[in-house]
Amino acid sequence: MNKKGFTLIELLIVVAIIAILAAIAVPNFLEAQVRSKVSRVKADMRSLATGVESYMTDHNKLFRTTRYVGETRTYIWSIMTTPVAYMTSIPTDPFNVVDLNVGDRVIIIWGPDYIDPYAARSATFFSPYNEYSDGTNMKRTGFWVLFSLGPDKKYDVLDPVFPSPMYPYDPTNGTISKGDIVRFKQ
Repeated sequence: MNKKGFTLIELLIVVAIIAILAAIAVPNFLEAQVRSKVSRVKADMRSLATGVESYMTDHNKLFRTTRYVGETRTYIWSIMTTPVAYMTSIPTDPFNVVDLNVGDRVIIIWGPDYIDPYAARSATFFSPYNEYSDGTNMKRTGFWVLFSLGPDKKYDVLDPVFPSPMYPYDPTNGTISKGDIVRFKQ
């Protein structure tokens, strides 16, 4: 009697080979996914930077970047889409899974803010001097910064102690490494 089929050993060898190939392929796939998200964030930041600069050209100042109680970051960015469309939509941050409010899951902008008297945090961040005054702050140059949480999905800029150290993301430290993806006004 001539039996055709695979033995148990042959099937186990095939399963082991497939498992080894999957173990090699899955990390590469996940790393490629992170790299594509980083590229997307950087492209979105370029678009946002163009919109912010266009707004500043029209209004000679940066819009308010500090949120009041109950406002989301999407609300802050809404000035870029209405009434004048400097951008058609506000891109979301693919790394932000920390903020519970979906309206806060966008790329963050900070700038020197005179409207909010409680903006000591941004005042310290944007002033190289101890005293925050018209003569010493960076509002004179229209300075702003955009940042995304980055692949580690943590706020590395928002340290309880201010001024906080900034950890810019660098892929040479590993694709999923500490740091925020940052873009300054250049």
